[in-house]
Amino acid sequence: MLQIVFATAAVLLAGTVVISIFATKELRAQNRFIFMLNTSICDTLVGFSVFYLGLFDVQELYPSRNGTFYVLSSLLGVNMLTFMFAQFDRYFAVCHPFLYSRFVTKPVVIGANIYCWLYTCG
Repeated sequence: MLQIVFATAAVLLAGTVVISIFATKELRAQNRFIFMLNTSICDTLVGFSVFYLGLFDVQELYPSRNGTFYVLSSLLGVNMLTFMFAQFDRYFAVCHPFLYSRFVTKPVVIGANIYCWLYTCG
C-alpha cells in the first residue's frame, strides 16, 4: 500500500511540474528551470518504476525473471548528477555573474543535463 501511495504521489507531483514547465515559455527560458525539468522527468520515471516494483513484486536476485535491471538506481544517479550541476550553475550565477552570463548559455545547460543521462545510463 505504501508503494502505491509513494508512486502515485511521485508521478502526480513531478508530472505536473513537467507539464507546467513545458507549457510555460518563461520557465523554459531560465536555466534553473531546465535543471528542475530534468529532475522532475527523472522523478516521474522513478514513480513509474515504483509502480512496476509493487505491481510485479520484483526482487533483484539472480536470475531475475521480472527485474528492473537496476533502472531505479540509475534514475537516482541521474538525479544526483543533476543536483550537482544545478549547484554549480547557481554558484556561478551568484558569485560570478559576468562570467555566468557569457559562458553558461541554454545549450550548455541542456548539454549538462544530457550528459547526466548518458553518463549514468551509458
